[in-house]
Amino acid sequence: NAYCAWRTDRVNEMILIKNGMLKKNQNQVNEDVFTSEAYTTGQYLGTPGRNQKRDLDPNGAGKRNTTYSDGFLLPSYRLPTEAEWEFAALGLIDKNPEPRTKRRRGEEAITDRKIYPWGDVRSTRSQMRGSYKGEFQANYKRSGGDAAGVAGGLNDNAFYTAQVYSYAPNAYGLYNMAGNVSEWVGDVYRANSSYDVKGLNPFRGNVYKKNVYENDGTLTEKDSLGNLTKVNIDSTDLAGLYNRDYTSYDARGYGDDTLTANFYYDYGNTSLVNNDSRVIKGASWDDRAYWLSPGTRRFMQANHTSAKVGFRCVMDRLGSAGFNNDPGGNNFGKRKRNKG
Repeated sequence: NAYCAWRTDRVNEMILIKNGMLKKNQNQVNEDVFTSEAYTTGQYLGTPGRNQKRDLDPNGAGKRNTTYSDGFLLPSYRLPTEAEWEFAALGLIDKNPEPRTKRRRGEEAITDRKIYPWGDVRSTRSQMRGSYKGEFQANYKRSGGDAAGVAGGLNDNAFYTAQVYSYAPNAYGLYNMAGNVSEWVGDVYRANSSYDVKGLNPFRGNVYKKNVYENDGTLTEKDSLGNLTKVNIDSTDLAGLYNRDYTSYDARGYGDDTLTANFYYDYGNTSLVNNDSRVIKGASWDDRAYWLSPGTRRFMQANHTSAKVGFRCVMDRLGSAGFNNDPGGNNFGKRKRNKG
């Protein structure tokens, strides 16, 4: 997530520079560094560009920093949730017999289930005719010691990682949702997640923090790295400002102290599963075909690294489920009245 935050800041900084709202500063050091939060809260000023926004506040300075409501800055990048990753990897849209178009609403049906992202339930090899027939659909290990086949006849043509755009994309146009590297997601791992996750896009792993304010109501000065100062939410906040169901700022282990948790955990024995265990999804170049299925899941400690595990960034989107050309909901329009 640290990379996601860094990428968010660099992308938003470049947007402001390209639109003439901020001048490039190549000498950013220590606390004098652009972050999206510091900029939008007035904690980072930088060198204003000639296209700064006009400040309509009569007590203002005439010009102001750009805010999210101006429509230029992008939301934060982040790791996908496990549910988001699995939905994207499956790409079931190609199994809809009549997808939605401008003229029809689309069938609420899926003709076939999938084992792998590419949709062929029969094999990990390509069924296309011609020279592609029999090609491996992903970068994985067929068996022990068989990372790429034999000389002169390599199967996946990659001993370790392959290029990002190698192999065919799935129905959503996403590459390597199976094979190449496993991927981090944002969820804290629990073996029994299938029992307690429900609803739309469930997620385990929230740690709630708040900004720190001075007595006069202004934000505390940013830290030595240019980030806003944040602290964990305390019990007084939980009682009044936030959901009353919360009993702690740290919800990574939510439900572990309940009676039902005793059925899922073998207390008294040492376990590697803890609140720093994060879910990883998908197969890597060093995994067997079993892990190519989007439904498989493993975990690693959040502070561990591996040459076989990577990640991809996602971003929240505000709007309809049908993307930009769809207003959302079912719109019937006005009925024509019969004349007579």
